[in-house]
Amino acid sequence: MGGEGLNGAFCDAITEFGSTISSGGENFLFVFLFGFLFFFISLFILILLPLFFKFLSNA
Repeated sequence: MGGEGLNGAFCDAITEFGSTISSGGENFLFVFLFGFLFFFISLFILILLPLFFKFLSNA
């Protein structure tokens, strides 16, 4: 299930996440933290970029 670009990487992460849960693997915490970090960073970027451009246009 290897898609293209970021969306593909995200799908791969979801698939990895699902298979890790179903196998009850010891990597669950790592995958969970990675997913949370990925989500947090993308949210951070989505919020900061518009603010940054707004600041640039005002300056």
